[in-house]
Amino acid sequence: MIYEDRALAFTEAPATAGGLMRQRFRWSFGTLQAVYKHQAAFLKNKAMGLFALPNILIFQILLPLVSPFIDLMFVAGVVHYLV
Repeated sequence: MIYEDRALAFTEAPATAGGLMRQRFRWSFGTLQAVYKHQAAFLKNKAMGLFALPNILIFQILLPLVSPFIDLMFVAGVVHYLV
């Protein structure tokens, strides 16, 4: 393998905020579908059931849902500190 320092990568990204929201919703919905499909792993496979699936639920579903609230509370805290 040869290192190429002038390599370029072309990616596609949503052009609008609405497109970005639809993309993130599809990703989150796909994650929920995968967890639902493998829900039997909670009981059958200890490592998957105790670590992997809860990790997915917490860090890919729950935290993104509450992160706007956390951002608002941070801004409110900074404003309260400065005033």
